[in-house]
Amino acid sequence: MVLLVEDDDDVRSFVTSALARLGYRVFEASDATAALAILNKHPEIVVLFIDVGLPGVNGRQLGEEARQHVPDLKVLYTTGYARKVIVYQGRLDPDVDLLVKPFTIEQLGLKLQEVLERV
Repeated sequence: MVLLVEDDDDVRSFVTSALARLGYRVFEASDATAALAILNKHPEIVVLFIDVGLPGVNGRQLGEEARQHVPDLKVLYTTGYARKVIVYQGRLDPDVDLLVKPFTIEQLGLKLQEVLERV
């Protein structure tokens, strides 16, 4: 199960459909508060797929807080910015899982599989 956190309605709709097409059960939230409430109600969620540029609590902060509640939670970040911009400006650590927008359904599927297989 995947919890998608994306503030853009169109992107959230596309990604939710893509994840369902890939066979995942998807919960969706538009902000950190809603995401944490869903995560607390559904401990079966194994992946948190977060937009880095959320308003208020950003994606990195949400990922860190979510892992305090669920330490084994896998986190995959997404952004429309180039990886080097996000990593080197200190928004994310170099070793995080990141899928840069725009991405295809196939790229999403491969990246999620990679994240899920990592111990």
